[in-house]
Amino acid sequence: MERNWNGEWVKVVSRMTRLPPLGIVQEFLEGPFAGSKAVLVYTPQGKKTRVDVYGEFTSPTIPEKEIEKAALKWLAQSYDEDAPAVRVFAAKK
Repeated sequence: MERNWNGEWVKVVSRMTRLPPLGIVQEFLEGPFAGSKAVLVYTPQGKKTRVDVYGEFTSPTIPEKEIEKAALKWLAQSYDEDAPAVRVFAAKK
């Protein structure tokens, strides 16, 4: 897929392994976080779901001292992009 990252479209390839009902393992194969791995754990909390992310982020293009900040920005952007669709889906249940 392509994703807008810092104002530029970049190619991102990732492998996602579902681990129902626990969550997902995501491996970044290409893109700004190539070589990174993360586990997303979903915990039901009433009508909401908590998402905890555990991972090791690396990058072929982002300086090491900036990776944590960039990874948090990436995750926040992912949430902002996905949340509206998840809310629509949840409302249909």
